[in-house]
Amino acid sequence: MRNKLMLLRWQIAIGAILIVLSLAATSLLPGRTVAFQSDTYKEKYDALLRKGIGSEVCLPGANATSDQVNQAVNSVAAFIRRRSGLELSNEARNRLARLEVLALTDPRKRTTVDKFSKDLAKTLMKRIGSLTDAEIVQATEELRGFNASDLPDAARSARRYVKLRADRLDALTPESFIAQVRAWRGSNHDNDDDDQGVEEEEGRDRDDEDDSITGRARKALELEVRSRLTDLSLAVPSQWGATLSAGLTPLQAILIAYSIVSDDPMWYSEVQLNGLLRSLENARKRTYGYYPSAAGHFAYGTNGYIFSTPLRIVLDDRTTERLLDRMEGRRAS
Repeated sequence: MRNKLMLLRWQIAIGAILIVLSLAATSLLPGRTVAFQSDTYKEKYDALLRKGIGSEVCLPGANATSDQVNQAVNSVAAFIRRRSGLELSNEARNRLARLEVLALTDPRKRTTVDKFSKDLAKTLMKRIGSLTDAEIVQATEELRGFNASDLPDAARSARRYVKLRADRLDALTPESFIAQVRAWRGSNHDNDDDDQGVEEEEGRDRDDEDDSITGRARKALELEVRSRLTDLSLAVPSQWGATLSAGLTPLQAILIAYSIVSDDPMWYSEVQLNGLLRSLENARKRTYGYYPSAAGHFAYGTNGYIFSTPLRIVLDDRTTERLLDRMEGRRAS
């Protein structure tokens, strides 16, 4: 019974911030299913990735100049902002540029998939443990889906439940969700060793224990990270082809973290994404008779028109700083 209760709290807590998939979840976004419906579908999905992140983010090469690295950082920040409204602070941009240069000049500074998954899991467990009651309520509101003052009643009724991932239907009421997250937060002790630094040896780190929530988070995150990197390495090999074997640069890591938290596959160009938003608006108008315009709304993130997540709560400046601390090997505060 105790193990079942721990597992339930783990599933709810992770879903609360949309960072990792539930250990019991087997469905992913359409482009990340275990087997594509056809080669044609896979080719179309790869093409959409190339039009999106493959064309609109310019990752620097091994011999990039400092100006080229700065341009790459700005392209990453602009890509994330256009799609979700999330702003990377000037401090984060400057730090990313410095760390990216180090990773390009010394491959040992790259982050392996395993280490990145562990760093992300521990950083996000820390964030869950620090959520205030107000933040939990706000996160729950975001997870109920897109909202507007003139939302039709029929559409509003669809917000009765919390939706944890874009491709899943979860019959979980907001009240139940809030209660479960608060209960998990109050019993969370997996962050007790968080401030002991990131230099602990592999195999001695407590989050590797089977019954550790953070350990489970890391394992689930690693599966999700590898899935996304596999897709990107096949669709955009010139920029992502070596990530699974050689590791991620800081810019690649930030993009993957954003993608997982927002559930944004990072496909579609800006023009295509705007067209998708208009198509979605028209489809909803046909369903409900009226629906608020997509104009002025982001596709993902806070009150996302396609999928709404508490992105600004989860990847706030402090959490981004903690993640970079861990990736750099600093003591996470």
